[in-house]
Amino acid sequence: MHGFHEFSWFMPISMALFFGGVIYLAFSGTRPPAAAESALDIAKKRFARGEITADELDEIKQKL
Repeated sequence: MHGFHEFSWFMPISMALFFGGVIYLAFSGTRPPAAAESALDIAKKRFARGEITADELDEIKQKL
């Protein structure tokens, strides 16, 4: 007898894949956004890494 019974394993597997994909998509984008850094915070980090001098940092502080 040829018919749907030959593919009886296909339905549960396809449903599991479908609902697994839906759950993955629903929860994959729920990470909280990163806090935005201010320009002054970025300048302070650059100073700490030695990318800018103290004079440049003071100039940035005055402009901001």
